[in-house]
Amino acid sequence: MEIDPTKIITVPFADITKLSNSPHEGEILFSIGSIWYIKTVEENNDYWVIKLNLCNDSNPQLAQLDDQLTKLDECLTNGSTYLSLGNILRALGDKPNAENFYQRMLDDTTLSYKTRGHIYYNIGTLAAEQGRYGDALKNIQKAEELIPSAAELSDRQEIDYELVYSYNRLPSRLRIFNTLGLLYRKKGVYEDAYSSFTQALQEEGHALEKAIVNNNLAVPVSGTSQIINSYNLACAYRIDGNFDAALKECDKALNLTTNMYDSVDVVLVYAAKGSVYYSQQNYTDALRFFKMALDIALLHLPSTDPLIDQYLNNVRILTNTI
Repeated sequence: MEIDPTKIITVPFADITKLSNSPHEGEILFSIGSIWYIKTVEENNDYWVIKLNLCNDSNPQLAQLDDQLTKLDECLTNGSTYLSLGNILRALGDKPNAENFYQRMLDDTTLSYKTRGHIYYNIGTLAAEQGRYGDALKNIQKAEELIPSAAELSDRQEIDYELVYSYNRLPSRLRIFNTLGLLYRKKGVYEDAYSSFTQALQEEGHALEKAIVNNNLAVPVSGTSQIINSYNLACAYRIDGNFDAALKECDKALNLTTNMYDSVDVVLVYAAKGSVYYSQQNYTDALRFFKMALDIALLHLPSTDPLIDQYLNNVRILTNTI
């Protein structure tokens, strides 16, 4: 380890050899935050020798590193806050303490609605990861009340629609409603799940994120016909990741009708089959079945029906993806 005494170095260091319990070792105490660069790496028989130089204040790479660290702190960790600490603990797998720091930050009465909503969203998704869906739903609902839409923000640049799923980033309202839909679906409240997914598509957001919401929209519905029963089973199998069983139920439902155009229920089945293929990343077949669902929907449903908008959006996104 080398230090050039002719260079300006503001990071303090001191020779503590006389204070050391091992004075023969020649110990130097360096301040926390000292930055070194690797000068050489050489192999010497059975071990490696690494020579380091202490960065001086005029080193251009040091200035560049400081700038990158500052941007990283601003973009990813929300500054030095309990929210940042909670995010770090969460990433380390310490979920109880992560939630503790999220809750402690809520005690700050000066927080903006947006920041408070971000914290509630993190608490909600953390609860969902632990299977506490009731607590998750309550906190995500609070986040939805506090985080404004893009139209309500005075600074449009505060909303970033980059497709980044991270608790370090302020969630968009599209993502919030999609999360609500997933939670309602977990609790078996399918009408509210459908409503949340539909609302998500009305919000601004990334196109691929909207495609994910569209895929989630294939949820069980009420009904007693055999076609609907098979459709609901297909949805349940798809949610559980049992795609082969889901496709078999879709085929079973389609075999119950002699004319593919004679029932509005068939619309749901074709869309469900498209969703299964989308989940398998088989975008060609997904596009084919969403087109079929759209064709039949246009025959049976009014032009204002949200299903038509949903299928049109699916077709558009998949066409651009393939």
